[in-house]
Amino acid sequence: MTKRYDEAIEVAAVDRRPVSFSWRGRCYVVQRLLKHWRESTCTWDPEQAADHDCFRVEADGGTYELRLDRRATLGRPAWYLARVWD
Repeated sequence: MTKRYDEAIEVAAVDRRPVSFSWRGRCYVVQRLLKHWRESTCTWDPEQAADHDCFRVEADGGTYELRLDRRATLGRPAWYLARVWD
C-alpha cells in the first residue's frame, strides 16, 4: 500500500540521481535505485506543462518515490517526496 505526500524535500544528488534526502527532520540514505522514469505532460499552455524525473528508491528500510521538477525556478522547490510504500 502507498501513501501520497507531495512534500518538498532536500535531496543530495549525483548526476541528478538522489543519494540521500531529508524528510521531516530525518536524513535517509538511498541504498538502491529501483526505477527511474520521466513524466512529461504536453499542454497548450507551457506554464502548466509538467516535466519531472521520478525515482523509486530503497532507503533506510522503506521504499520512496522522489520527484525532481526539472522546470523549478529560484524560490520554488525542485524535489518532492511523492509516495511512500509501507
